[in-house]
Amino acid sequence: MKSVTELHKEYESIALGLEGLDLAGQRIAARAMAHSSALYQGAVIEFAYLPQLYPPAVICALREETSTLYGILAKVIARYRSDPLYRRLFGFDPRLEELICLDPGYASPIPIMRADIFYQVDSGDFKFCELNTDGASAMNEDRELCRAIQHTPAFRAFEQRGYDLRPFELFESWIDVFLGIYADWAGRRGQRGQTAPRVAIVDFLDKATTAEQEEFARRFRKRGLDCEVIDIRSLRWDGNRLADAKGGPLDAVYRRAVTTDIMAQFDEVGDFLAAVRNGAVCLVGGFQTQIAHAKIIFEVLRRDETLSRLTEDEAAFVKAHIPATWRLEETAIDLAEVLSTKDAWIIKPLDLYAASGVVAGRGVDQEQWERIIKERVDTGFIIQEYVEQYQSSNIRNVFSLPVAGEPQQLREPQLEPFQHLTGLYLYAGKLAGIYSRAGQEELIFGHAGGLTLASFQVA
Repeated sequence: MKSVTELHKEYESIALGLEGLDLAGQRIAARAMAHSSALYQGAVIEFAYLPQLYPPAVICALREETSTLYGILAKVIARYRSDPLYRRLFGFDPRLEELICLDPGYASPIPIMRADIFYQVDSGDFKFCELNTDGASAMNEDRELCRAIQHTPAFRAFEQRGYDLRPFELFESWIDVFLGIYADWAGRRGQRGQTAPRVAIVDFLDKATTAEQEEFARRFRKRGLDCEVIDIRSLRWDGNRLADAKGGPLDAVYRRAVTTDIMAQFDEVGDFLAAVRNGAVCLVGGFQTQIAHAKIIFEVLRRDETLSRLTEDEAAFVKAHIPATWRLEETAIDLAEVLSTKDAWIIKPLDLYAASGVVAGRGVDQEQWERIIKERVDTGFIIQEYVEQYQSSNIRNVFSLPVAGEPQQLREPQLEPFQHLTGLYLYAGKLAGIYSRAGQEELIFGHAGGLTLASFQVA
């Protein structure tokens, strides 16, 4: 089987051989996306035309790497819950610390996670960018984009060369895991006979990717389960059961509301938290997942307090794949060196998401860098080594993407260089699929011009 780069070059050569870089196919994909549910904040997500193709050897290697990561994080979570001194390294709010230490009532420490990596596909080397737990998303945009790309001439021509391209299935596989976790929880409570829990997918709906959550809810209902998407603030606790706003009791919760938002609106979610404290509902996932989600995990993993408790192979994994990370505090860094070597660094807030507050030194001038560092030192940030990213060429979508409308061509397509970010979905610690993004700025995020790429496994 060919490498990722070889597969990409072969696919690219097909597009190059079609009229206008397969402009007809690009129109097909754009129209499919415009009529899809791949929406973020009411707009269709932007994409690049050439997909990322992952051969079996790469998937196998990533499966082993993510298994190692999960084992390390499980050890860290267990130690956090048992060791008060270790907890201090994270510096969490005492209210959050109390929630983290609650027994979730099932074995899986992190039910769902997307680990984003900077992956050098030719060598197999990588370093982590960030870890997203309960709020991990983009399964739906990957699903919709794969469906759109599958109908294009370039895709069909590639398959005619003998390749079998398959999207990663990220919905039914998650429901299987979710129900397995619920069965574990119910069994420990002597409720093994209950096989059809009433499920709520909860979030702050004014911030949520609701199209994706509704797709999950539809899949639950197709399985014969009562499931709805609910604003977490509307949940009610009667001292015995957690219920929706109409009083319908709930058995299990798929938490999409990220911990940062819960802590920011702590008093507004008091009923939800009361039910969790009383073990009255199966919360998938419990607050222990925040240990992995918070960016301080990168600094804690590289500390002697953590490395000394890991196996030799696990410690080597951390040193190889976790970027060098420090707290952005005068007592932890050489401030003069940081100020004079801006291109070597990136700073991130300890606990925000969607790239809020993230600044790469090479993305600003020297004066801006010095001002940003001086403003943010000792205010809740980490500083990391900047990691170089894998590059390949792609074709940016050239059509407008009106929701449920007819796309119009805006410009001529062209091959352009892009940097890549690879997201690895883990369901109960096992690799479930891959999410691909690309961009031309220092940060690969939607508001920085980031584009989604369809991801396929090659059989």
